[in-house]
Amino acid sequence: FGQTWSATSTPISQAAGLIPQIVTNSTGRYVFAIWQDTGSDTFIHTARSIDFGQTWSAPSTPISQGAGTLPHIVTDNSGKYVFAIWQDTGTSFIHMARSEDFGLTWNSPSTVISQAGGTLPQIATDSTGRYVFPIWQGLDILTAPGIRTFFPLTRLSSKYF
Repeated sequence: FGQTWSATSTPISQAAGLIPQIVTNSTGRYVFAIWQDTGSDTFIHTARSIDFGQTWSAPSTPISQGAGTLPHIVTDNSGKYVFAIWQDTGTSFIHMARSEDFGLTWNSPSTVISQAGGTLPQIATDSTGRYVFPIWQGLDILTAPGIRTFFPLTRLSSKYF
């Protein structure tokens, strides 16, 4: 319960990375990491552990089609549905990708959920992974509610912030 810590694990990425995020399912068995590669491609990469973080998969084929930044990752209680969101550094579009097989494979190409430009993307899901809620900053605060796919954008009133 955090009283003692084991030695640092083997790196899950052989290249430098930025803005790492980590998430686990409700039991801690499935653990997912996401980061922005700072090497030659600056793509968004993921890795997964299916044994409580003891061992890790090799970094995924990039889930972004171009340079990305500010990645964020979530999963449902089971770990089956995993969702990632990030900002494209070239266009400022907000992209989303999903895995429906415990992070083994990701949909390709990623889904563009905002072409108006944005930054600071975040994503949340309910315990089943059925309802997914991304949010990001544009000229307004924007959100796109969805049921494993995204519907038209909805503007949030600034009176809530």
